[in-house]
Parts: sequence; structure tokens; C-alpha cells
Amino acid sequence: MNGTAVPNARKTNDFIVTHGQFSRLVEEAGVPEDTSTIAVAVSGGPDSMALLTMLAEWAGKRGVRLNALTVDHGLRPASAWEAAQVSVWCGKLGVAHSILPWLGEKPGSGIQEAARKARYRLLKGWCIANGCEVLFLGHTMNDQAETFLMRMSRGSGVDGLAGMPLVSFSDGVRVIRPLLSLSKELLKATLSGRSVGWIEDPSNADSRFSRVAIRRQLDRLERTGISIASVAGAARVFGQLRADAETDLRNLADQCAVVHPTGLADIHTAELQDAPEELKANLISAMLTLIGGRNYGPRRRRLGRLMDRLDTGGDWTGTLAGCVISLRKG
Repeated sequence: MNGTAVPNARKTNDFIVTHGQFSRLVEEAGVPEDTSTIAVAVSGGPDSMALLTMLAEWAGKRGVRLNALTVDHGLRPASAWEAAQVSVWCGKLGVAHSILPWLGEKPGSGIQEAARKARYRLLKGWCIANGCEVLFLGHTMNDQAETFLMRMSRGSGVDGLAGMPLVSFSDGVRVIRPLLSLSKELLKATLSGRSVGWIEDPSNADSRFSRVAIRRQLDRLERTGISIASVAGAARVFGQLRADAETDLRNLADQCAVVHPTGLADIHTAELQDAPEELKANLISAMLTLIGGRNYGPRRRRLGRLMDRLDTGGDWTGTLAGCVISLRKG
């Protein structure tokens, strides 16, 4: 199926994001004052096109060079045309545009997760190669709510339920998501008010993908009076809990953990005795994630079994999350 370009779905100036509102959202993210060049991921969808349009205005007023990046996954026949269409729109805004193709063999299953990983790898790779330390992504309130429900259905803890952060850091790149408090409908109205087009991706309606099923659950929740804003608000609450937990985790790690440059870590379990159970589990999970080189910690059930084993004491060796775990004399 091909994507559909929407030249101007609706002309209205009501309920649109103003330049002042967008500037405040960017300022909340704390872009360094000496930043001279930034990048923005643009798929051509309404979220990223709204971000591109508002960011171009923001960057122009501050003398910051803006680079638009489009990942061509090559998963649909129209993907090359869509990337070229984004290039045309960027040209009209006076924004430099680069197309980053996802080359090589594609997996037969788990395609959305594989595409997500490839997208981040290509985007960050471009930023690192071009000395760009700030990357903007167009995730919205809707995306945050979907992420919250997906992770809740998988039994995620506080870290997962906290959803996507406003600012994160990866391989030296500051990743900023300034639209997390804005709905997709508001962004579409903003584009229409500015007479800016976008592309509708047919995969957003493909019921084979789990995120589409979650999106339909959100629609049903809204019909019962539970809004997308309230679900995303729950993610923000967990986000604050995660921030508080990270502070406690850093303090505990300073007391009992030593990370060696050779790729291993020592945890002195005697220092863990008085710590809350959840905090101890979080420290072990963080160490496993770091040493194992994973993006995420182990599943809560597997981590729970490990914590039970460690509590029994005695010399023991096991494996989890790409790590060898040895308990020796405490």
C-alpha cells in the first residue's frame, strides 16, 4: 500500500500551536545556548511535519542550522517517493534534507521493532558523523499513551511505565521530544492552519501490528470517558517516580557498586542489606543492562528469580541478560 499525501485536510486557525507555545516547549528541554546545528527526524507524517515546520521557524529566529533526516526503510514501494516528497517540503522551508536508507536484508518477523532500531541507529549515526549533538523527534501525547498501555500489558515496572522522556542521551546525542504534551489532532490542525501537507502511512491502520491494536484500545477508552491525555498523564507520574528512583539508585550505586573498564562490575552485597527490595532489584537490573550491553533490563519475573537466589546466599554462578553472575563470599 502507498502512503497518501494530504495537501490541506482542513483550513482553520482555531486551536493551533503558536510559535510562542512551541518555543516554551523547546526551552523546557534545555537546548544548550551554544548549539549551532540541530537535526530533526521527519517521516512525512503529521507529527514530524508539524515538528519540522515549527522547528524551522524556531531555528531561523535563533540562527541555528536545522537538518531534516528521513529514514527510508524500503518496506513499502512508496517509501522512496515519500522520502522525496519530504525533501520537496523541506526545500520550501529552506531546510537541508538527507535521506538515510535502511540497507540489507529485512527480518521476516518483528519488523516494526527491527525498523525502530534501524531508524535510531541511522539517525544517531548521522548526528555523530556530522557533529550534531541535538536530535528532535516528533513523538506526541498519543504515542506516549500507546507506549504506556503497551508496556503495562507486558507487566513493565516503573521504568517502562514512565514512557518516553522529554530529554534523553544516547551515544553523546541529546534526544528531545518536545511534542509529548500535544495531541496528534492538535498538530494536524496546526498544519492545516499553516496550509502544510503531510503523508498518511497505511501501516498505521494495519491490524497485524500490536501498536495499532493498542491505538484502537485507546479509541475505546476515549468513548468510555478515559482520555488519551489522562493515560499520558499517568506516564508522566511514573516519569517523576522514575526520576526520584534514579536519584536513589545513583546514591546506592555510589555506596556498593564498582564498574571496571574491563567490562565487569563488583557489587558488595553487604551494603545492600538495608536498602528497600525494589531499589536493590533496580540496581542489579541496571548493572545487568550496563554490563550486558542491552537497551533494557531483564523481565521482572526473571529478575525476581535472580533476587530470590541472591538472598539465599552461598557461592553461586548463573546467567541473565547476557551476563555471567557470580556470588562469592557475599
